[in-house]
Amino acid sequence: MFETIMAGLAHLTTWSYWGAVVGGVLVSAAVGLIPGVGTPIVMAIAIPFVVFTIQDPLVGIVFLATIAGVSNTLDSIPAILMGYPGPATQVTFFEGTQLAKRGLAAHTLGAVYAVSAVGGVVGAVVLVLVIPIIRPFILNFSFSEIAAMALFGVAMVSVLSRGAMLKGLAAGLLGILLGTVGTHFGTATERYTFDTLDLVEGLPIIAVTLGIFALPEVLDLCATKQPMAPKDSTISVREVMRGAVDGLKRWRITIRHSLLGVFFGAVPGIGSAVIDWLSYAVGVSLSKDKSQFGKGSLDGVIFAESANNSKEGGQAIPTLAFGVPGGLAWVFVLAAMLAYGIAPGPQMLGRYADITIMLAVSFGIGNLLITMLGLVLTAQLAKVTLIPYAVIGAIIIPISFLSAFQESTSGFGVLILMIFTPIGLAMKAFQWPRPPLILGFILGAIIERNLQSAISAYGPLDLLTRPITVILLVLSAVTIYALVRSERKMAAIKAAAEAAEAAVTAESRSQTSPQPRSAARRFSGSWRLEHWFALAVLLVVGWMMWEAFNWAPRARFMPLLVGIPVIGLILFHLLFMRRSVTGEIMDIGLRSLETPGAAKTAGVIAISIVLFAIGTMTIGLLYTSILYAALFPFVMCEGRTRWIAAPISAACVALMAYGMLDYYMGVFWPEPIMWSWISARL
Repeated sequence: MFETIMAGLAHLTTWSYWGAVVGGVLVSAAVGLIPGVGTPIVMAIAIPFVVFTIQDPLVGIVFLATIAGVSNTLDSIPAILMGYPGPATQVTFFEGTQLAKRGLAAHTLGAVYAVSAVGGVVGAVVLVLVIPIIRPFILNFSFSEIAAMALFGVAMVSVLSRGAMLKGLAAGLLGILLGTVGTHFGTATERYTFDTLDLVEGLPIIAVTLGIFALPEVLDLCATKQPMAPKDSTISVREVMRGAVDGLKRWRITIRHSLLGVFFGAVPGIGSAVIDWLSYAVGVSLSKDKSQFGKGSLDGVIFAESANNSKEGGQAIPTLAFGVPGGLAWVFVLAAMLAYGIAPGPQMLGRYADITIMLAVSFGIGNLLITMLGLVLTAQLAKVTLIPYAVIGAIIIPISFLSAFQESTSGFGVLILMIFTPIGLAMKAFQWPRPPLILGFILGAIIERNLQSAISAYGPLDLLTRPITVILLVLSAVTIYALVRSERKMAAIKAAAEAAEAAVTAESRSQTSPQPRSAARRFSGSWRLEHWFALAVLLVVGWMMWEAFNWAPRARFMPLLVGIPVIGLILFHLLFMRRSVTGEIMDIGLRSLETPGAAKTAGVIAISIVLFAIGTMTIGLLYTSILYAALFPFVMCEGRTRWIAAPISAACVALMAYGMLDYYMGVFWPEPIMWSWISARL
């Protein structure tokens, strides 16, 4: 084995190895910088090229593994600078965009690069150390443990919803309920599909995520007609380096969450899209001062980003040891291994130990290289936050629709995006926390599949006696109890401080002077509208439960299990909570409420979205996206900005539509609905 490892390390002196590592880093950098293009798409395109043109298996596998291992570093750039989250950057978007709004974009990205590099190195080291001893633990981590961990993640994020804890719990359970849409894996029962083939596989995750989380932020920021960051923001290489130093100063929490990322990544079935939320929830629960989170916390970004890069080392463990891909990107690495005739298992520490050791070395080298690349680029890229956000919106809005379209290539993803975007806006306006909904939706299928499989394999009673399951459930209960108690203490302290401050200022305040109204109060009649929104959610959930009674017991198990508490929580909110939440919640509210004239601007944006939909049905999504990108700056911007922004935004969208989707992916663009209808009658 020693000779095999040394043979692997000898590749450090070859040009082919360095070409694979540097090539993987450059591909990952391009993928990270382009909104809407995911790593799995690029890896799927690259596999035929790799297998048929690269003869050395080590070099080909290292190239693909490097793409997977470092792709989570620069994808924080569109999340923070443009307000466009990817599947693994939702926490970074959640906290990072608020830091960018305060002029700290360059500082935040510098910290991200530093902790991402540390996380990648930690993941590489743990990969080498753990593979020989991890087998017994992985084999004992079965259906019930995965279900318990997934439930732990949803519960943690829901409880962290602070000022709207009941809404957070309801949103998390509602997300799980949405995750049941599609074909039930055990009985082949079609649930909530409306006899539509597009829903047989479930709701499209990209369209739902963009609709709930991304597009509402883009529209809200566009309505402000302002840049994301203040004009006096400090954006320079020096500020990026200061951010990197600031990140390295937090080395304790970086290493802690890097190890968490390896652990979460090593568990098959958890999925890349939720590891950042799990790491974030654990980090918040261990923090003494929780008031900073949800309002732009650098610690919150570090919790997620350090785990995001280290998780790749964790996901490599089940891939190499058992042939079970730890994440979607590792499916393609495994496919390449099998194409080269390399089977996962014990031989990865024997005959093919050189590949294992060089994968780990490549993770470390790749993360250091992409960190240096990020440090060089960020000072210029961060200036995007000084541009009026409508210019960025002219690019992000059509790219969001294109991304939703390419997920289904039938136009159904666009329809889902159009449905869920108003829901996301309503949740922002009425202070319903969206993170629990997204996490519940992503984890819903994982929870249902593993919970039902565990009950079938062990029975309901034996299920609750499995040691790891019991430990996870007890840990969840203790953590949630501690969080709730901590939040109550903080709320009491804050209320006492506010009361004392009000008593001091009341003496000097004129009794006749008008008082400024909060954003929640300026939203006229918000509590009534909120209750109508809650009532609409209640009716939808009630209908879903009614439909569930028509299915086989196994198919209706999960909808009824989560639907009943959702109805109870919403009824409690409607009957006993007569006022809107006015405190802080762990989500981003409507920022445009603070901007004069935002209502008129929001109306213009709404009309533009309607026209976008009409254009999609008449001339097609491809041409409508480019036309929208060219015209939106003329409507939203003033002076020379509109003339400069229009061709740039149109060119960016055209490059995405023609270059990536049309040329490389060969997307089929269906004939517009209205054009087909008109042609049939002529």
